Amino acid sequence: LAAVADVLVRDVPLGLRRRVAFASALSHSPLVLVLDEPTSGVDALARAELWDTIREQSSAGVGVLVTTHYMQEAQQCDRLLLMADGRLVAEGSEADVVGGTTALAVRSDDWSAAFDALDAAGELVLLSGRSIRVADGDPSVVSRVLAEAGIGAAVERVPATIEERMAVLARGAR
Repeated sequence: LAAVADVLVRDVPLGLRRRVAFASALSHSPLVLVLDEPTSGVDALARAELWDTIREQSSAGVGVLVTTHYMQEAQQCDRLLLMADGRLVAEGSEADVVGGTTALAVRSDDWSAAFDALDAAGELVLLSGRSIRVADGDPSVVSRVLAEAGIGAAVERVPATIEERMAVLARGAR
């Protein structure tokens, strides 16, 4: 922040504004931090540094409440409260929330067509890069959908991620 010390906060990029706000929040040694989407607009390195600081504050006894829609960030929290459509749908540690939920890892040379076929069939399909995963899917149904579409693929049951569990819970909340 030293590089922009003489610039009005309104004139610095969003990521730096977030860092200024966080520094301001810490300046009076609070007992509780309430952080609403604290890393929105922050680059990857600054995001990691911010989470280090959040953990330091928590370890020092500061109560921390973080809202985020980034499930990877939620994984950094000790206790989660997941909401969908304004309702609480799960709470506890990441392990408690995910529980025994599984997903299907789908490997195909034609990943785009596989994604489209599964999505059109109403499967809860997620894409991370070119990795296709079907949250809480039935392997026989997924294999059948892909075969009917003429798409060769390997389907394997794997443990679900928190993002996949959230997608399952959100679908059920509707």
